[in-house]
Amino acid sequence: MPKALDISGRDQSTERQISAPYQSGEAAVKRAESASHLTTLLHYYGLKEQPFGVTPDPRYLYSTPSHSEALSALLCGIEAGRGFMTLIAPPGMGKTTLLFRLLER
Repeated sequence: MPKALDISGRDQSTERQISAPYQSGEAAVKRAESASHLTTLLHYYGLKEQPFGVTPDPRYLYSTPSHSEALSALLCGIEAGRGFMTLIAPPGMGKTTLLFRLLER
């Protein structure tokens, strides 16, 4: 069976990866530190859960009059059977969160 050689000519089949266990240990420490930091922040601000997740949570939508109008327009469009509707706003204005609120209905 031929040996697996890298470009430097070293035999890869017998070399051990020494850094792999340390990487997983370091990752575990970072996760623990992150969880501890999160718990501290939640306690400091009096929060019961993390307010920022991977996907927007419609419970945290601050519904302004323009949000209500957009939601109403989307609902009317769906009820009227419109084939295509757009929701246009600058980044961070709550478009995705508003759509999640719409999906809850």
